[in-house]
Amino acid sequence: MNRTTKNAISIIMAAVMCLALLPMTASANTEEFVVENGVLTEYNGPGGNVVIPDGVTSIGKGAFLYCTSLTTVTIPNSVTSIGESAFFGCTGLTSVTIPDSVTDISMSAFSDCTGLTSVTIPNSVVVIYIYAFAGCTSLTSVTIPDGVKSIARSAFTGCTSLTSVTIPNSVDYIGHYAFSNCTSLTSATIRLTSVTIPNSETYIDRNAFSNCTSLKSVTIQDGVTHISHWAFDNCTSLTTVTIPNSVMHIGQEVFRGCTSLTIYGVAGSKAETYANYNNIPFSTNPPPAGDAPNLDSASDADWARDGINEAYTIGLIPDALQSAYRQATTRAEFCALAVALYETVTGTEIMERDTFDDTNDVNVEKMAALDVVNGYGNGIFAPNDTLTREQAATMLSRLADAIGKPLTRQTSTFNDSGEFSFWAVDAIGQMQATEIMGGVGDNTFAPKSDYTREQSIITMLRLYNIVKR
Repeated sequence: MNRTTKNAISIIMAAVMCLALLPMTASANTEEFVVENGVLTEYNGPGGNVVIPDGVTSIGKGAFLYCTSLTTVTIPNSVTSIGESAFFGCTGLTSVTIPDSVTDISMSAFSDCTGLTSVTIPNSVVVIYIYAFAGCTSLTSVTIPDGVKSIARSAFTGCTSLTSVTIPNSVDYIGHYAFSNCTSLTSATIRLTSVTIPNSETYIDRNAFSNCTSLKSVTIQDGVTHISHWAFDNCTSLTTVTIPNSVMHIGQEVFRGCTSLTIYGVAGSKAETYANYNNIPFSTNPPPAGDAPNLDSASDADWARDGINEAYTIGLIPDALQSAYRQATTRAEFCALAVALYETVTGTEIMERDTFDDTNDVNVEKMAALDVVNGYGNGIFAPNDTLTREQAATMLSRLADAIGKPLTRQTSTFNDSGEFSFWAVDAIGQMQATEIMGGVGDNTFAPKSDYTREQSIITMLRLYNIVKR
């Protein structure tokens, strides 16, 4: 081999080695993105499912402005802030998961994303700025995570499909018009028909919940000091408000248009003075819990009526399960109950997801991520299959483990223990030991029998009473 050939080979090998050291090409066409000093300033692609390249540290002002063809976006962990109007008017965007590297969601970041149905906000976010999700008319629920200190002016105004919102103890300011015109809002935190404002020095600014015409009850916990003018203006369905002794200031016409309202509080408090001055009925008794919907028939859930009402008040029954209580529970429905219990007890949303090939049900994915469910193998969960009693026992046992409150163990004494699947033996013993689940008569458990909605709700309530913190 001559020197020329050797030199040529050396050059080729050096080139190959250099190429090997180059970073992998991003899955998206990098020509679609204009990135300057780590800031994504402009997106020029066709939309659809967009993956923002790793290394981008900020999504700049108006980067995806009016990108109506955008349907999903994957934001890498390198991003720390989402700029002003970054996704404004992206009407085709249906869901977004914000990574826990992000600390700021700027003004109007997702305004008028009318197709957005769900959003995951990480614990790292401290402030949700003005108009951040304003006009997201398809958004049905949002969890404000621990760590958020401020929900700014009009952050969720006009979210007309929003039915529930969770506000953590970390929040100390709810801005004016923050949830105004959320006409479907019926719940927040743990109550399916209430707003519960957390135990912190929270300033509820003017018109914060104005025109929430479906809102039925509000519970304000100790620590809140100010309720500003018109905070609940025109909440026409509002019947009960509990105001603690810590509230020192109640503004003008806070409850204007709330014609059926009773205020509950402490004798001699600012709340009583305000109620008397404004001719609003006042009571020092606890407010009535109310009945869960669709429990009028004496033939439906009669034995479980009180327990279902209690579970409903706590917030353990998702909307879709508030009827047909003697109907068999599906595997996916039981996951929905389990998620409600876990997130109520812990006060945090489950952010992790494990997926299956036959369902994209978010409750199933959350429970799979916590190892409460694992499916039948080969990516199959069968969400619509009827839940059996031994499956329910196993999920309840694993749910207690996930919460960090494992249940008492014992060997079951049921006569039909020979019919138990091997994976359910320990769980059924735990159910018997803790009296979460009992037998069906003649000291039998009937492991393969269907499990009804009323049975599912009552056993979730029993587990809640054991693991609540």
